[in-house]
Amino acid sequence: MLSYSEGEGIATKKAQNIVLLGIILICFGFIILVIASIFSGGEGSVTGIILIGPIPIFLGANSNLNAVILISIFIFLVGITIFVLLNIGASKVY
Repeated sequence: MLSYSEGEGIATKKAQNIVLLGIILICFGFIILVIASIFSGGEGSVTGIILIGPIPIFLGANSNLNAVILISIFIFLVGITIFVLLNIGASKVY
């Protein structure tokens, strides 16, 4: 049977802060997309990326695609680095 002390719980304060940061970043990105679409002058081209885990899927075929590819490679490398560092830290705990 599980028993929790006063300071413990399923969702710790650190985990709650990480989730809150993720929600804030998603909202911030959505706001940036809305502002960019307003100031773009109604152009019909779209460039985007979908990250499923560490695998990027590229959408679009305009001049901004190269910048999106470079940004996605950077995000991919940062994500893999964080994953490896967290696993190294977790393996030292046990």
